[in-house]
Amino acid sequence: MFNSEIHGRNTRQIKNFHQPISNLSLYQTGILNSGIKIYNNLPPFLKRASYNSTEFKLLLRNFLHSNPVYTLDEYVNHKATAW
Repeated sequence: MFNSEIHGRNTRQIKNFHQPISNLSLYQTGILNSGIKIYNNLPPFLKRASYNSTEFKLLLRNFLHSNPVYTLDEYVNHKATAW
């Protein structure tokens, strides 16, 4: 579910997936929540290509080869400073 389906305000994050709030650490570190974090932190050119799976795979592979990250925290923190 996208943020645009949650509210009608035109914000910068309107095309991101909505990240549900949870107090359980098991959920916060789970695969669904991690997947949402990863997608929401992709550069805009990769998000635009996500509608075409072949192009998306190629661009994502090239992006990960040129920007290697090893943990989710490293990816989220690196995103804010580099791309």
